Formats: sequence, C-alpha cells, structure tokens
Amino acid sequence: MVEIFNRNYSVIQTAAYRLGLKKTSEAKKNHYRVANLGRKNPYWKGGIKIQEEYIKILIRDNKYILQHRLIMENYLGRKLTKDEIVHHINGIKTDNRIENLKLMTNSEHTILHHTGSKYSEVSKLNMSIAAKKSYKNRKRMAI
Repeated sequence: MVEIFNRNYSVIQTAAYRLGLKKTSEAKKNHYRVANLGRKNPYWKGGIKIQEEYIKILIRDNKYILQHRLIMENYLGRKLTKDEIVHHINGIKTDNRIENLKLMTNSEHTILHHTGSKYSEVSKLNMSIAAKKSYKNRKRMAI
C-alpha cells in the first residue's frame, strides 16, 4: 500500500480511519506478526534497560528481572524469597559485582537505612525554633 500511494503508513492509516474502513482480522494478524518486536526493533538494547537506577534484564517475553537479584540467585544457586533484599554495599545501584552485593532480610535492610538521625544538629535546632514559633502563633490565634 505504501508504495502504491507513495505515502507513509500513518497517512494511509489516518485516511482509512476517516473513511470508516476497518482492518480485516487477517490484516490485524499480519500487522502484529511483522511488528518490530524484540530484536527486530531498532531501539533494541539487548534486553537490558535501566529503570529507577537499577539494571533490568529481559528473561522471557517482556518479563524483566533486576540484575543484582539475578546475580545473587546464580551465586547462591537458588531463588530468592520475597523477604530477601540484595543490598548494594557502596550505594551504587548499577555496580552489580558480587563483592558489592549483600543478602539481607527486609527488616535488616530497613534497619540499615533508617537507623540514626538523618538531620544535623543545626537542622534539628532550626526545626525546633520553627516549631516553637508555630506553636506560639497558634496559641495567639486561639485566644
């Protein structure tokens, strides 16, 4: 069709839509069969993508797994449970060397990241001063 009308596919598709023409079921099957899926896609990156700073690996039909979990599973020789977390020791989420990975439970990982104060003493003092001012203002407005 593209060669016959000397137009690109989207122009022909738009014109057909405006004319109310429908695709036959055979045409729909052929369209999906020749679609640029997987390795045929010009944007194919070998089944690897980076999402939220983590590397994901394609394992089968559009199912990705986090690379650091896959590496730990291969190292241990078993599947990880839902409660197990793979922690990056140096904090770099794309550094998936086995030396940089540590297996932890979900609770251990939470304790590791949320233990101790996140604020400096100066920040705590400033927050305390701001809270006192806010309290005094509310007290005045209530009177």
